[in-house]
Amino acid sequence: MGKKLVTLIEGQPLIQGICSNATIARWMGIAPSSFCANKQKKLEELKYYADFEITDTGKINIIKVLKEEPYEKQAEKRQKWIGQFITRRFGDNYYCIVKEENGLMSKEIGQKLGLKPNTQYEYLLKKYKEFFGIGISGKQYDGQAGRRRYYYMVVDENGNRRPMTEKEQKIKKDLLKKWYGDIENAETISHLTGEYEAGHISKQDYEEALGEIHSQLYEGFMLDMEAYIGVIVRVHYCEWRVTAFNWLKENGYFTEEQLEYFNEHPVLAW
Repeated sequence: MGKKLVTLIEGQPLIQGICSNATIARWMGIAPSSFCANKQKKLEELKYYADFEITDTGKINIIKVLKEEPYEKQAEKRQKWIGQFITRRFGDNYYCIVKEENGLMSKEIGQKLGLKPNTQYEYLLKKYKEFFGIGISGKQYDGQAGRRRYYYMVVDENGNRRPMTEKEQKIKKDLLKKWYGDIENAETISHLTGEYEAGHISKQDYEEALGEIHSQLYEGFMLDMEAYIGVIVRVHYCEWRVTAFNWLKENGYFTEEQLEYFNEHPVLAW
């Protein structure tokens, strides 16, 4: 008589024993047909959770459980990896341009993410929105981990960025009036368009708020800005919330190395 098959439950850790393919599929939250069609790939993933062997009858014998954790789907892993990429700066408020951050992310974890370039960029946009909210005047709300505010910065001849001076701020205000007239919330309109052009918000978010005509106005506004002030870039300033640490930890947005560091430096682990 063969050994009794064990029962596994989706969302629960593995247990030792012999499992059918259908049981492992159920634990992974996929259909048995999908598991069988991608069996080698799924068995490679299973190695992260357990030592196992394939029996003579093709079943899976879980010899030793390595990770007392539920199975984590690839999409969930990607969300954590992207979050961990952002939290590499945790504790330090910083200026950034999301398109540039996306380029850095491609170099660091792009292969692991395995996403098409546009898809990866959309994922990062959404994660920044989740972490830091939206920081445009009139449209502001904070995120789960902090907040962000948007600024124009001037690029000097050496490629360094600096804040606008009071005189340059006055020029910007006059140019806003020139291009947007007395339109209510002109600052908000130009900011939203600028955020879309700079790649800080998605096309969907932009189109829901504005439209094509504002994109044309913004192009003229920016050409004048560069003519009167110089090369201009849009950046956002991200500020971590003091109480963000626990939320980030609970959602897996810190690497094991980061958590070890915070255990050794508890003052920094807000």
